[in-house]
Amino acid sequence: MRGDKTIAKFFIRAGEELSAKVPPGEYKIKFGSGDEWYGEEELFGALSQYGESENLSFTDSGYSSLGHTVSFYKRADGNLHTNDIGRDSVVENK
Repeated sequence: MRGDKTIAKFFIRAGEELSAKVPPGEYKIKFGSGDEWYGEEELFGALSQYGESENLSFTDSGYSSLGHTVSFYKRADGNLHTNDIGRDSVVENK
């Protein structure tokens, strides 16, 4: 998300990795997880979890780019702060 606008959507299976480039700017990541994918309308069903990251800054100086590596599992030494959000907060920006 950049402001209230969805910039990209990705589906990542458990244990897999994704590398993506985004234009420079400030972004939030809205995410959902669950054991079973039911499609874009139902997402992960009733037993799912949804969250939103803090603002992440992506820059490009013309010579180098600076981004982030994000892991979607809780870590004791993790530094990405997230808030729990409801399912509707994820699907409202289709």
